[in-house]
Amino acid sequence: IMNEATYLACVNVAFEIPVHPGANPTHPASALGPQINKINRKFQNVLVEHNKHLLVHKAQILAAIPDRYLNILENDTWGYKDMTALDMLDHLVDKYGSVEPEDIDRKREKLSEA
Repeated sequence: IMNEATYLACVNVAFEIPVHPGANPTHPASALGPQINKINRKFQNVLVEHNKHLLVHKAQILAAIPDRYLNILENDTWGYKDMTALDMLDHLVDKYGSVEPEDIDRKREKLSEA
């Protein structure tokens, strides 16, 4: 896990935490049925995309991090269903600290020597 400046230097794109679109869409006071339906559909599409992003981020973390580092967060019945990617990242930083690119390079060199 790296800080924002390091991440930006690596990928040249700032990471933005997905923001929930809200509980319900807002409709103009004068909106009629077709307009309300259109607004609702657009809102639903935005909500589905938001949820997809959250699931993808969580799946990437679960694929990249060995289970022993996250299994304390896992529920016996529901697995990681109630955990967000941000919860997982916070746990990793709090429990294990952060990893800098130099740390990764040193580990790669050490592994290639073996």
